[in-house]
Amino acid sequence: SIENAHNVGINKLYQLPYNSPCGPILATGDDAGTVRLWDTRMCASQKANNGNPFDNLMKPPQGCVQQWKINHDYITDFTSNHDGSS
Repeated sequence: SIENAHNVGINKLYQLPYNSPCGPILATGDDAGTVRLWDTRMCASQKANNGNPFDNLMKPPQGCVQQWKINHDYITDFTSNHDGSS
């Protein structure tokens, strides 16, 4: 579980193929059109933050290796080629 993975509801999860050159990557898409890529190896070591909730407001959650907010609508699906390279 990734606490605060997105600010709004997640509509789609997509695991890239295991033979992907990116490694163990999970893609998530939400109601606001944000797409995030997660390195699942980094997510496993996430610790709870009991400090000020505004400390990391603009920082993506641990394990998020890339994010885009270029869509004007919610995310409903992902696709990749057979080897996960694109």
